[in-house]
Amino acid sequence: MERILLVCSGEKSRQTLLQLTGECCPGQLHQAPAGAAARRMMMEIEFDLIVINAPLSDEPGDALARHAVRTTGAAVLLLLKAPQAEVVTPAMEEFGIAVLPKPISRASFSSALHLLRASHSRLLQMQEQARKLRKQLEELRLVSRAKCILIETGGLTEPEAHAFLEKQAMNRRMTKVDVARELLQARE
Repeated sequence: MERILLVCSGEKSRQTLLQLTGECCPGQLHQAPAGAAARRMMMEIEFDLIVINAPLSDEPGDALARHAVRTTGAAVLLLLKAPQAEVVTPAMEEFGIAVLPKPISRASFSSALHLLRASHSRLLQMQEQARKLRKQLEELRLVSRAKCILIETGGLTEPEAHAFLEKQAMNRRMTKVDVARELLQARE
């Protein structure tokens, strides 16, 4: 279930955005009336989507949007009045912040949220893939270091060292990485 933070100072705007957001994104809706309250909530809760209706009562809103992308993994949508949005959009795009000019229509808000959620989902998938690849690379490094030790201290060739690690893993019902880790720890 998505956790969504809506940051909006005006009561009428907040009610409208709550309704629109609820229609487009089912999930836990949290509200903050100002930037300071939003920052506190971001430290306590991991949000998937943050919608900021600028300006806020305590700040313009663009600094909060930049803070959100630097400190959270959430997708961020910044709502600004049309003239200001035209000026700010290029800078916000560099941070990965989507900007939607106000006044907004139901269709444009819905489209923006769906696009933002889709791109955020894709980003999360790519981050998970990168994490898996980093883990595989670290495991390959461990096995390679263990093979180097076997080659240096045991006088084995690289294929012999590789076969030794595989045989130990099979005989001991362990992974090759765990055998390599044990070998390296015993050497230290």
